[in-house]
Amino acid sequence: MFSNGRVVHKQVDSTKPYDISEVDLVLTDPPYGIDGSMLDKHYARTGSVQGGYVDIPRREYQSFTDNWTAEAWRHLRPGGAFVVIVGHTPLCSLLRTPTLADEYLVNHMIWKYSFGVFTTKKFVTSHYHILFYRKPGPNQVFNTEARYGKTERSADGKSLLYKDLEDVFYIKKTYKTGQEDRNVNTLPSALPQKLIQYLSCEGDIVFDPFCGSGTIAKVALGLGRRAITHELSPEIYARFHEEILSAQNSRIQTREPIVSKLDNQGKPWTDADKIALVKGFVRLTDAGATKKEAIAQLEQELKRGRFAINNMLKHLGI
Repeated sequence: MFSNGRVVHKQVDSTKPYDISEVDLVLTDPPYGIDGSMLDKHYARTGSVQGGYVDIPRREYQSFTDNWTAEAWRHLRPGGAFVVIVGHTPLCSLLRTPTLADEYLVNHMIWKYSFGVFTTKKFVTSHYHILFYRKPGPNQVFNTEARYGKTERSADGKSLLYKDLEDVFYIKKTYKTGQEDRNVNTLPSALPQKLIQYLSCEGDIVFDPFCGSGTIAKVALGLGRRAITHELSPEIYARFHEEILSAQNSRIQTREPIVSKLDNQGKPWTDADKIALVKGFVRLTDAGATKKEAIAQLEQELKRGRFAINNMLKHLGI
């Protein structure tokens, strides 16, 4: 449910009511902390920040960060994920806030993009940080094959899943030129889509404390999740309220991963398994197969993953 100035919840499905105390995923892009009125000059762009944008003075940013992270963390269910997308300015405050303890940090990812702003007195800003924390508890969600199957390969034989799981995301920024009611720094929908696919399931509640133009909420709804979001600015609320609500009826078409079941994946290696691995590897390489080709064939024969086979071969000194 989208709200103006406060978090509310609304039952829209009698079998799955909203419960603000049981958020499955907190995903947000908080205020920049660089004085929003100077954002255009800071990034040397001709666009504009959306009217009504509220930023936080630098001197208040740490206490602001401590307060909102504590409140959002309180609403996150045990085992839920907490993900913050930030530039360099808010990063230090997030790393210092007592709520997000180092022991809860799972990944510090980088979103790499082509910003297109040439600078002459400093290095070009071309990335954001993505901090992924996990609240201790059961039912932790990470949908490993949400986007690519473990056996899917690119044209040059590389794992598509491995590439997608790397902690540097290469996602282009999107600019909506000629649309004055849009923030020039609006997130590309591909970024929250990737995070929501991996870190939540259909029907889960995704909470964004800083709505803005509602990209995260709209993507969550389009992926079959439920969304709770908050916006302090009445002007921004009025502009995007109906647009966000209508996203419930616009399903996002996602790529269907090719998931091949490997019967022995994750199972311990027995002595008989190791012997079969060695014999199979020798047979294939003696027939002229490269190591890469042999491992690909053994995936099918032994019903185990590529990395498990490769690691066992190394362990056996082959």
